[in-house]
Amino acid sequence: MNSFASCFRALCLWVTAVFVALPGLALAQSDWPSKPITLVVPYPPGGAGDQMGRMFARHLSETVKQPVIVDNRPGAGTIIGSQMVAKAKPDGYTFLLGGASNVINHFLYSKMPYGRNDLLPVAQLINRTNFLVVNPNSKFKSLADVLAQAKAQPRSVSCANYGLGTNGHLACAAFAKAVGVEFVDVPYRGGMAAIQDTLAGQVDMAMVVEALPFIQEKRLVGLAVSTAERNPYAPSIPALSETVPGFDVTPWQGIFAPAGTPADIVDRVAADIQKMLQEESSKQQFKAMGVIPVLRPSQKDFAHYVDNEFVRWEKMLKPLNIRMD
Repeated sequence: MNSFASCFRALCLWVTAVFVALPGLALAQSDWPSKPITLVVPYPPGGAGDQMGRMFARHLSETVKQPVIVDNRPGAGTIIGSQMVAKAKPDGYTFLLGGASNVINHFLYSKMPYGRNDLLPVAQLINRTNFLVVNPNSKFKSLADVLAQAKAQPRSVSCANYGLGTNGHLACAAFAKAVGVEFVDVPYRGGMAAIQDTLAGQVDMAMVVEALPFIQEKRLVGLAVSTAERNPYAPSIPALSETVPGFDVTPWQGIFAPAGTPADIVDRVAADIQKMLQEESSKQQFKAMGVIPVLRPSQKDFAHYVDNEFVRWEKMLKPLNIRMD
């Protein structure tokens, strides 16, 4: 009897301790954020990715009334910054401006320093567009001209991109494979360097995301876009899917958190992003940047999209046999 009483008393003490701890746990989450938040941007300062990261950071800071510090960690095709977040404490104080590279890299590198499930999709922000562009003085006046030359003389057409393993590089390579030609890949450290050499006539064409202002100023001519549909800011430029049905290489970006981040914090940030995407001031900024906001109904919807991207990119990259290590 004494043994039973002792066990019962121990059980009561354990239950009491749990219930005493629960308010503290609830308070910790309801008080979020109680200190500055870090947004890791795996791109150098001043570029298109950095611009998007800082726009989100400003908005989140205004909403949660805490500083959101942008920490630029470029390198290794976004792996350095992504790894930092994947291994961070999942307490709601570290986020990542991620994107298609967080899917693609798992198929380009045999050994990744983090797993595909180590990053939790929070919400998508935007889609970007790869523009296939040429110098206005180029002999290529259309995509058909490019393909005619490439088929008649293999490896006679050069295609600049913003780095090996980037979305632009893979868009050009995947399209060439699909139509049965071979371009000469010319990688640069960023899209602006590729654009400058295209303007100077050093390369035949370039597949870059920064081209829209140059097209609008008639300094470059757009031959195609790599997205499934035409870009709403330049609707006269055909999509590569009009030549290869189903072709789609879309550079997208969104916010990720370390796996295990509390669901209520993730949902709150996701809801804040939905609000940001619908604000008129944000729409004007997106238009100025030439990007397309993507409003998804929930965090689960974005997570499902990312899962589908893993399936789609594995299928697309396998026949290309491109490895980065």
